[in-house]
Amino acid sequence: MRYTAGRWAFIIGLIVAVIAGLFQDPMLWGWILGILGLFVGLWNITESEAQPFLVGAIALIVDGTGLLTVFGSISLLESIMKSIIVFVSGAALPVVFRVLFETMQSDRH
Repeated sequence: MRYTAGRWAFIIGLIVAVIAGLFQDPMLWGWILGILGLFVGLWNITESEAQPFLVGAIALIVDGTGLLTVFGSISLLESIMKSIIVFVSGAALPVVFRVLFETMQSDRH
């Protein structure tokens, strides 16, 4: 059940990010997407999913940032991509901190 809820939460977050990009109001939607992403990252990414999720998030953020130069001439696509990046970055943040904390706590020397 948790897997299904987590997947749907992420999909809904992406849909909200696309809708936010259509309205092109970065301040209001940025806060909403960032907080929604934080909740997705806190509640839905398990320890076993952390590494693949972070690799995917890094790829999307780097690729999306690169695509912003291409989408720059089409402001609507640029706005949508920025919204998706904000959402995914918000979701990655708690996962990054959890992985870093777990790494610091490990007894490997």
